[in-house]
Amino acid sequence: MHRLTFEIPEEYIDHYDHVNHGKYFTMYEKAQQDFLRERGADFEDLERDYAIRFIQRALRIEYIRSLILKDIVDISTSIKSVGTSSFTFEQKIERDGKVVSECETVYVAIDFDGEKSTIHSKIKDALLS
Repeated sequence: MHRLTFEIPEEYIDHYDHVNHGKYFTMYEKAQQDFLRERGADFEDLERDYAIRFIQRALRIEYIRSLILKDIVDISTSIKSVGTSSFTFEQKIERDGKVVSECETVYVAIDFDGEKSTIHSKIKDALLS
C-alpha cells in the first residue's frame, strides 16, 4: 500500500467552503501517479516501453465527510485486482484517522490503435509489488 499526505489548498475550495467534489479525483489521481512512479510503472514510461496506454474505464467515488481548507489528509492507494487487460485501484482519503472518501478506479490497457491490449507480466509484477 502507498500513502500520500496532502494539505488541502485554497484552489480546491468551492463557494460552500469545502472541497469541491471534482477535486477528490484530482487527489486520488495524484496518489495513483505517485504509486506508479514508486514502482517504476509511470503511465508515460509504460506507453514508451510497452506501446500501450491505460485509459480510465470506470470510476466510483463515495463521499463520506467534507474536507476544508488546510485539512491534512492521508491518501492510501493499493491495487485491488489485475486482470489480463485491466487493473483496479482501491483508494481512500482519511483525516485524523477517519475515512472521508473511498474510490475505485478501473484502467484498461489499449494499443495505439485503441484496441484492447494485454498487460505485460513485468507491468503486473510492478503493480502488485
